[in-house]
Amino acid sequence: MKKSQGDFIELTIAYVIIFLILREWLIPVMELTNTSLNHLFLVFIGLSLVLSLFQIHPLLSGLVKFGYITWFIVFVYSESPFISGQTLPFLMHELKWNITKILSGDFGQVSDSFRTVLFLVLIWMLIYLIHHWITVRKNIIYFFALTVFFIATLDTFSDYDGKVAIVKVIVLGLIMTGLLFVKRLWLQTDALSNEIGKWKLAIPMIVSVMLVSSVAFFLPKTGPTWADPVPFIKGVAGQGDFGTGAKKVGYSEDDSRLGGPFQGDNTLIFTATSRDRHYWRIDTKDTYTSKGWILSEGNFGKNIYQTNTPIQTSLQVGSPE
Repeated sequence: MKKSQGDFIELTIAYVIIFLILREWLIPVMELTNTSLNHLFLVFIGLSLVLSLFQIHPLLSGLVKFGYITWFIVFVYSESPFISGQTLPFLMHELKWNITKILSGDFGQVSDSFRTVLFLVLIWMLIYLIHHWITVRKNIIYFFALTVFFIATLDTFSDYDGKVAIVKVIVLGLIMTGLLFVKRLWLQTDALSNEIGKWKLAIPMIVSVMLVSSVAFFLPKTGPTWADPVPFIKGVAGQGDFGTGAKKVGYSEDDSRLGGPFQGDNTLIFTATSRDRHYWRIDTKDTYTSKGWILSEGNFGKNIYQTNTPIQTSLQVGSPE
């Protein structure tokens, strides 16, 4: 009894951590798709984890999850209450419509309710896989690495800001990995009866991870070492200038968005002859937009000189060097 109770506590802690990590998966998906049903998806995740935690019979567990998915679809996409005479006709219509579109190959016309069902089924399968990793393999490193990659990718290539989320995931993932490592170690040493010794090893590990993570979070940090890869990837793919002018070191009329990757440009802009040496100013802009320079309305900076036109200047001729 003591052993099963200890295993239940360990599994409960593991599932709480998994719930928090899956929440970090869900938040960017909801933000990028403008979906406001975050709490309903979290309830489904929590329900699936609780059913796995208490090892409910797969048939009964499946019926409960299927019932929640049905209620979800009716609650969100139907104007009638769940317990009404309109529920079954609504579900049959949705089923018939989506099956027709799928069989005809017109996948773009499937309804939002069907996409939601697919997403919930995906969560269902993911939680089943996570349960297998925790209880059988006792290794969550692949899920941990995939989560970090997922958030880092969204943070780089979308408007989602994942700075805080990735810190949470790393802390939770390290704790989870450490707990599973201690579990594997205890199984290999055949010390299952020594529950106190196992927690004597696990608790300092958890405290160390939390302490180091807290110190690292509040310490000052330098800027990014690598440049933003998005402009580089777009440049390699030939998708234009990505708002950074010509992305060359040299003269460009478009200075509205400065920064980004660049390459050298030795293109000849103009030639001039003069009696003395001095710098030439060939372009003038008067408004800084916090991203670059633009020319406001008016005559400022709009003097244009044609080819072979003498330029009158009040500059004094300097002594030769």
